[in-house]
Amino acid sequence: MPTAAPAGDRAAVTGPWAIALLGWIGATKATGAALATIALVDASRALALTPDERTLAASVGTLALAATVIASGLLADRIGRRRVLMGSFAIAILGSMLLAVSWGVVPYVLGAVVTGVAYGAMFAGSFAYVKTVAPGSGLGWALGLFGTYATIVAALASISGGYLADVSWRALFLVVPVMCVISLLATPRLLPVVPRVPGGRVDITGLVLLGLGLVLLLAGVSRATTAGGWGSWGPAGVGVAVLALWCWWEARQPDPAFPIRLFRSGPFAAAALVGVTFNIVQAASSLQFSDYWQFVDGQTPFVVSLEIQPFYVLGIVGALVAGRLLSAGRSPRALISISCLITGAGLLAVVPLSQSASYWAYLPAIAVIGTGMMAGMTAQSQVFVDQAPHTSYGSVTASRSTVGQIGFAFGFAASTAIIQRLTDAGTLTRLQESGVSPSRDQRALGAVEGFVESGRVAAGGVVDTALADAAASFHSALQILMLLCAVVMLVSAGAVWLLMRDRPRPH
Repeated sequence: MPTAAPAGDRAAVTGPWAIALLGWIGATKATGAALATIALVDASRALALTPDERTLAASVGTLALAATVIASGLLADRIGRRRVLMGSFAIAILGSMLLAVSWGVVPYVLGAVVTGVAYGAMFAGSFAYVKTVAPGSGLGWALGLFGTYATIVAALASISGGYLADVSWRALFLVVPVMCVISLLATPRLLPVVPRVPGGRVDITGLVLLGLGLVLLLAGVSRATTAGGWGSWGPAGVGVAVLALWCWWEARQPDPAFPIRLFRSGPFAAAALVGVTFNIVQAASSLQFSDYWQFVDGQTPFVVSLEIQPFYVLGIVGALVAGRLLSAGRSPRALISISCLITGAGLLAVVPLSQSASYWAYLPAIAVIGTGMMAGMTAQSQVFVDQAPHTSYGSVTASRSTVGQIGFAFGFAASTAIIQRLTDAGTLTRLQESGVSPSRDQRALGAVEGFVESGRVAAGGVVDTALADAAASFHSALQILMLLCAVVMLVSAGAVWLLMRDRPRPH
């Protein structure tokens, strides 16, 4: 059984302000990603990016984060966690300023890569630091607060982004530098120095194999909805093969970059599993709810950003309740399993809603999904901390971000593919049932695609019929997707209950 870092190695407790700062730092990653997504449309037009260049610009930051976050955790162990955090703030400022002044695709992509690396180091450092500034019996509560602060900041950023986008897409990239300057000033005052973790030689081969495998896997999955075939699953398949080689390599190293045998621990395997499945469901639900309200109900992006807030607000409640229960000694096994069931119940509540149902009919389901998901992810985060061996603490805790990135990429790609294919098939079926000739089907589908991309379409005749049929088909596809996500949560609950029979060592 892996052991956590000895209590004697822990720096002095510095109080709740330190946890608030860590939440602020952890939120910088989500804030930067959200604002970059908002800026991408106008930036693509201003910089005249091609479709392939736009796809690269949208995904390269995530790929850089996934490829380097475990290396950042390992580096934090070796040279000091606070040093890595301070360096990540400076790197994020550099990358964000490069994005803000970009004059073409090369500086824009380079800026996205630099900020991606910085965000990975911020997550690795901030999440691992929670254990340092929290008392042993209060780790669960501290993790709940950490998630709460990060969620609040990220939610406010998603709202403010709508306003900043009206000023300039370049202005969006000035938010992260301001946040990083605040972090640079506060970190030396609030976060204690953590003793370095001694170790053998750095497993460069293992880090390279891991980074390469993750980049290929995530790049392939992210292209599944646009490239398809070999252009998508080819790189993903090669990525899986490289990751298999990485597992083989790590199992034979005396000082591995990541202790691969940790997956033999039932609690850790369960935590990694729900890290993937929770993020699959989060990506699928948040993306498709937003698209549905925009394209079917005709809501503006700003209104949609407000409508999705109950997911985060009630999620905060779930995180705090789970944190309090964990600190009171409740089992992560029970909390994660119950959270999966609660999330599944919220997803099932969407299925019977009709196309004419208002936003208020969706609100209870959104609240339940957010509550269950955040509660489960808080308990899952404690398992990662508890299971991390002292000699590999940074890389193991950083891997929580890696499994999340994998799950989110799969959730985004799979939900998009399911919605697109079911909506197209349903639209064609409805058009044919309405007596529309096959020769006009493609024109009608083209009009629907044009509406999705631009929000504008020439009205009249078969186009109006196609849009109405597409809305009905989108609703049916959303019901099927939510049912599939509920099944994923049900299976996750059962798997966690079985895998975590060997309970994590108490913190």
